[in-house]
Amino acid sequence: MPRASHPQVTARRAVGALLLTATLALAGCGGGVYVGIDGSSDSPPAVTLNVSRSQAYAGDRIALDADARDDYAIKYVEFWYDDGSGRATQLMVRDYSWPYAVDTVMPATPYGGVSYSAIAVDDAGHATYTSWKTVYRL
Repeated sequence: MPRASHPQVTARRAVGALLLTATLALAGCGGGVYVGIDGSSDSPPAVTLNVSRSQAYAGDRIALDADARDDYAIKYVEFWYDDGSGRATQLMVRDYSWPYAVDTVMPATPYGGVSYSAIAVDDAGHATYTSWKTVYRL
């Protein structure tokens, strides 16, 4: 006598057959399908930080922009700074829209310079950090 399938196994087979049918149907018309249920096939974003200058006097404008790219979508880019005092780094801004950029002013820091970094976060929560870039005080 044949053994009956467990209800979860039967349900998984039905879902698998449905996804296979949908994939084949879309492939036949030139379309495609993405099944990223757990986000495991989503790559982390790529990000580079551009700083408008490497040296500045106190009060000079410094423009920061991040070139952030992802295979699906960038959720936001954070801009961080460290004034060289040894205290914790601080969040400057979280930017949710392209172009990812912020303007700031060189502080009158006694520590020789200020360092900046950016973090890009994609829609799956993956994060990529840039290296720190320092603007030295003149």
